[in-house]
Amino acid sequence: MSVVSDFEEALAHGLANLDADEWAIAKAQDAILAKLDPHEAFLGITGMLQVAAKQEYPFCFAACCWFVLSLARKADTSEFPSDAKIILPALEARAALLGEQCSNELAKVLAWFRLPSNISLKADGSAAA
Repeated sequence: MSVVSDFEEALAHGLANLDADEWAIAKAQDAILAKLDPHEAFLGITGMLQVAAKQEYPFCFAACCWFVLSLARKADTSEFPSDAKIILPALEARAALLGEQCSNELAKVLAWFRLPSNISLKADGSAAA
């Protein structure tokens, strides 16, 4: 299985079981990351951004953003995958549709990679209107 499919499965399973284990998604994310080397983590970034762009729920979008940041930290890079640049408009549109929390989480991802964004952050790290 791939990083992306592993996380998608963990996200679906975790959402179904949040009442029983509110940390299920975080635990699954940690388990996936533990199996990856830095190169594999870097290769997973684009796929996870594609997954984020398809999310219909704010929590799921945010969880994808958190995982992208975890992958970038594991890869020890702030280099944005060149093949992911075409996803940015769809990500920004989805974040705007899902609300301020999602815009804030996406802004953090874009800031990590030092990318320009239509989303601006306030000094406290929250998304500006």
